[in-house]
Amino acid sequence: MASIKFIGPVFLADGKSGDNGILDEITDKKSLKEFDGFSYDGVDNLFSTWIADHDDPLLNEVAFSGGLMSFEYLENSDSLTGIIEYTTDKDLSNEQVAALKDYTIGQLLDGIGSNFEQERLCKGGHCPMINAEEIEVAKLS
Repeated sequence: MASIKFIGPVFLADGKSGDNGILDEITDKKSLKEFDGFSYDGVDNLFSTWIADHDDPLLNEVAFSGGLMSFEYLENSDSLTGIIEYTTDKDLSNEQVAALKDYTIGQLLDGIGSNFEQERLCKGGHCPMINAEEIEVAKLS
């Protein structure tokens, strides 16, 4: 078994847009710390659940599990980071890592990540949003 973890910086939105329609960023420590360890649970919310639907031949060669979106507060920078970690049945090639990164970014922008944001914002609560443009491979083992 192998694992791969993607991480990216998080924008914490206040859930209420101003007159200009733009969400305000929340940066106070207390609010950021509230999301330390928070995850978007449920089998439909695991990124690995939908990989087969993506129909990428490189990814279809591998059995994936996990893909839970979670958040961690970083004390040294007073910031939140978003984490998506998968487990695989074998080591991934560089091409498969790139394909999985593309898939993960797609899910963040127009899939699980988007659904999560809409649910949080509809409730009027704070919403952590992973910056998909800055997502990186953090661990490959």
